[in-house]
Formats: sequence, C-alpha cells, structure tokens
Amino acid sequence: MLHRAAERPTRLHHVGVVVENLEQAVRFYVETLGLSLESQTDLPERNLRLAFLNGIGGRVELLEYRGPRPATAHTGTVDHVALAVRDLGPAIASLEQAGIAERDEAPRPGPGGKRIYFFRGPSGERIELVEVGA
Repeated sequence: MLHRAAERPTRLHHVGVVVENLEQAVRFYVETLGLSLESQTDLPERNLRLAFLNGIGGRVELLEYRGPRPATAHTGTVDHVALAVRDLGPAIASLEQAGIAERDEAPRPGPGGKRIYFFRGPSGERIELVEVGA
C-alpha cells in the first residue's frame, strides 16, 4: 500500500492495449477517435512495436508483438479504455459513419448517473465512451 502522499500516484499515465495490427490500430485511434500520434517505436530485440497516442488527458500505448508474446503479456488484462466525450449523440453517429459494427445498441446509465456506450476497436479491444457534458 502506498500510504504517504509522496508515494501515491497523481494521475493516470497511460493505458496499454495489445493490438493485432499496429498501423490499423493507430489509424483507428487517430482518424476515428481523434487522438494524436505522439511516438512510434520498434523494439526488435523484444519482438515488439509500440505507439503512444495522446490528446485525452492521458496516453494510450498500443503494443503489437511480432512473434510469441512473453508470458507477462497475458497477465493484468485491461478490460477497457474509457474516453470522456461531451455528447454521446455525435460520437455514436461518428462511429456509425466509420462503419464500427461491434457496438452497443444504445447508451446506458453508468456510475454517477453518466451515460456510457461501449464499442470494439480493430483488435477487439473494448472502448467505453463516458458522456461528461460541456
């Protein structure tokens, strides 16, 4: 347990998502969700390619393994990435226009009375939109 203030986390730094195809995933997160590509790196010694995206008050790290995944890649599964939006209506319309097929039929109530909406990214990752208002 991190009890002293100096030891506690201060904010979310990033969420890591293992994807099947880095280029496809970057294109999706940039063109469909409006994030920006911060950096992209190849780590051939680890059979890994990764990209960092930002623009949502935190970062998303996309990881593509180019060979067998290390045992650690299967632990600590991330259930979903949650992104805040002002209004779910236009966001859902944008997903429809982008041809995103795997998605909720309609928004539903979420924690704190906020409306939420789930859909799938190009590698099957779950993404949640949380309506936070203006």
